[in-house]
Amino acid sequence: METEPPFRTLPYTGQCGRHLMAAEHALIGLSPWNGYFTARRVETLVEWAAGAFRRVDVFIPSYEAAYTLIAAGVAPAVAVGRARRAVKKLRGPAQRALLRAGCGEGRVHTGTSLAARPRYLRLRRTVERTYHQDPGVRAVCRAVGRSAVAGALAAHARTASRPEPEREPGLSEERLDTAARYAWAELPVMLDSPGIFGVSSSVLVYHRRTPLMESLLQDDSALRPAPGQGFVVVAPAGRASPGDAAGDARGARRRRAAAL
Repeated sequence: METEPPFRTLPYTGQCGRHLMAAEHALIGLSPWNGYFTARRVETLVEWAAGAFRRVDVFIPSYEAAYTLIAAGVAPAVAVGRARRAVKKLRGPAQRALLRAGCGEGRVHTGTSLAARPRYLRLRRTVERTYHQDPGVRAVCRAVGRSAVAGALAAHARTASRPEPEREPGLSEERLDTAARYAWAELPVMLDSPGIFGVSSSVLVYHRRTPLMESLLQDDSALRPAPGQGFVVVAPAGRASPGDAAGDARGARRRRAAAL
């Protein structure tokens, strides 16, 4: 009797579904200061992906996460320290699960580490240039930054030795630009993970739909994903919506085919 998988999958589009069925590569996105990503869930997610895809990598925003606190008015030194600790809490479980699954070292990446890869760096520069030139890209990046500020500030308020404001402060244009750096780090892996990681197709895995990913799929977007790039919502089986059944069926067919 086949065991029920711990996660259900929902591709954004039909093309994303085809990349999911190919199962060549998954890039798991993890977010600091997000209560969804407990150590246990991170390990379970990585282990599931390692059994479903031929190759798995993990991406965690690093120093860019500190920009969200800095934009909220937290001292830079404090912000960097808290970002470093938040990333460490995600990196450890991800690395343990990857090693247990036999995926080896060097599979957990940050914006800082990926900057050594020419394709990521070129895309990062393209993102920054487009941010300053295109109002649509600027608006969605600022919205992502604003949301990240709220989450980071709430987490900081719970752990700070001194009381910090629990509500998101009003952000000036300059501070919005600072917070938007969080999105700048993420966008390259959304645009061309295949090019960055040297595969023909890849799906970016996250636990919910995000405005940033959805914006890239709009016909009028100034930034367009590479042909091999896909996006997939991967949620716990018990929480998934009925619409995820199609993703489950595709996954089951792929697993049966792989077993032949």
